[in-house]
Amino acid sequence: MRRVFLAIIVVLVVGLFGCIRVPSGTVDGPVRISRLDTGVLRVGLTGSINTLDPVYAVTAAERFVVQNLYSGLVSIGAEGYPVPELAESWKVSQDGQVYTFVLREGLTFHDGTPLTAKDVERSLTRALQKDTGAPDALKYLGDIVGSRESLQGRVQSVSGIKVLDARTISITLYGPRVHFLSKLAQPVAYIVPETVDPERPVGSGPFSFIAWEKSGRVGFAAFPGYVPGPPEIERLEVYYDEDQIELATRYIERFFQVIDVTPSLVPWVRDREDLTGQLLEVAGPTVFYIGLNSAAYKPFADPLVRRAMALALDRDTLVKEVWKGTRIPAGGYIPPGLGGSDENDAIRFDPEEARRLLDSAGYIPEEMPEMVICIPDAPVGQLLGEYYARSFSENLGISVRVELLEWSAFLSQLYDRQMHAFSLGWEGDYHDPHAFIAMPFHSKSPFNEMRYVNAEVDKLIERAEREGDLAVRQALYRQAETLVLSDMPWIPVYHGALYYLVVPELRGLGVTSAGLTSQAQATYSLGEPAD
Repeated sequence: MRRVFLAIIVVLVVGLFGCIRVPSGTVDGPVRISRLDTGVLRVGLTGSINTLDPVYAVTAAERFVVQNLYSGLVSIGAEGYPVPELAESWKVSQDGQVYTFVLREGLTFHDGTPLTAKDVERSLTRALQKDTGAPDALKYLGDIVGSRESLQGRVQSVSGIKVLDARTISITLYGPRVHFLSKLAQPVAYIVPETVDPERPVGSGPFSFIAWEKSGRVGFAAFPGYVPGPPEIERLEVYYDEDQIELATRYIERFFQVIDVTPSLVPWVRDREDLTGQLLEVAGPTVFYIGLNSAAYKPFADPLVRRAMALALDRDTLVKEVWKGTRIPAGGYIPPGLGGSDENDAIRFDPEEARRLLDSAGYIPEEMPEMVICIPDAPVGQLLGEYYARSFSENLGISVRVELLEWSAFLSQLYDRQMHAFSLGWEGDYHDPHAFIAMPFHSKSPFNEMRYVNAEVDKLIERAEREGDLAVRQALYRQAETLVLSDMPWIPVYHGALYYLVVPELRGLGVTSAGLTSQAQATYSLGEPAD
């Protein structure tokens, strides 16, 4: 689903283009590292935690906490795709619409209460009830038959969810959706007991609840009854703070074994010799792009012109100059690591070929009408706009004007299709190429803001939605991506990235393109004192 990135951009740019505050005192001097307590994993996260109920978890910190406290039928594995968790197996009907899950034997909640298929039915139904008000219910569970009637308050049960016996449950979808398993791994689909206590939550995940200090700490103990396998560490402590510098200070003092790092702090981290090799970069599930509107700017009706625009943009230099190396240049729409192969390289910086394409389209740059590119009004927006205008003017000879718009005015013009071109970002809500190809580019998708239509792309997407073989599905989406790139309704510019500082002794860190996940397999060795 398309996401609004303006708020994120404003926060990150303060550090990138203002003065970066750096920790003082012991941080800049030598730090003596004591032996690590291998029984406790301490994680520091930027942000807030306002709930431990998985149906309401929306911030990165909240999602991380509930992923360790609760469990679902499936979870996201190390490769970023669904693996069994509470379910030991599942089968899919021939038409791809009915999923039948068999639960593992001996499942219990943290308090010892048996966990059965009835708990699964009740949890999913709760998430889909109108009175619950789960913000992500429709997004992730809206494929289930009866979900929409339940979310509208018309029914109290969900017809597509049926308990077959104590260990077996079936879920019927409106249509074949292979990526449904990735959606089912999201917190809104986690299994909760009959009574949900927000102050003393009980789950069935790898860690059980100990305490929640509203000032900034949540504590957990390893749950030995976690059926996929008990955690290697004894306790998990999650600290959350809006002050990134405080987290960085305590990491360097070795209080934390893991912290997230905002992009504004990445250049400072990279300059510190004592942090060499400890910065982990993960490609995020995002693509930032320039939309080209042929309805408002006539030259964009020709795909040769749209491709010329794409080839006139030097993404590597943009990432270095504007984002100080904290973004990943994009050669396609699907982020790295998501499509089963290297990123599509159909887009490259080639100004000579760009001018040739423009000439082939019959356009003389000096005679083309002025192009206006609209960008949300934020500090980085000005910098991006200047870079885009300079690139298109110098490399193609086109007259370009940048217009910074307040967010509501930007959205109004976007929905009215008044803009010549615009700069936005797209975030995949689940780890699957479907989120980056089908949602924005299928002709019948409600998120197809460009009104892009390509019958062959539709066919490839529809085949991929029914294909159970992961490698085949990924290849189908890559074929569809190549076709869309040939038409170029969007110019992919760069992907987002997530950053973490991780102590060298830590092994088995749970992290995917969506961020930190379950730490059931995390372990680390004793650290040696510094000289």
